[in-house]
Amino acid sequence: MHALLTAGLDKLKHRENHRPPLCLPIGEGLFELRVGHKDIARVLWFFQYGRRIIAVRCFVKKSRKTPQDELALARRRMSDHLGRRADR
Repeated sequence: MHALLTAGLDKLKHRENHRPPLCLPIGEGLFELRVGHKDIARVLWFFQYGRRIIAVRCFVKKSRKTPQDELALARRRMSDHLGRRADR
């Protein structure tokens, strides 16, 4: 699973991979990277100024819908990260 996630994150370096089926926008600036076939690993991430991609949550998803607690955690981490960046 680690190798799949690493390969998926590496694909994000190329702009053409920032859309389905590899990535889906899920709202409020967050995107979902999907890798795997049987057990599908997910990475919730967002863009930061300077063409940086910040991954805020990784998990294995067994259902079609992203769990609300995973989304809430990713949004908190994104807000925390952006808040720390604004203080500089």
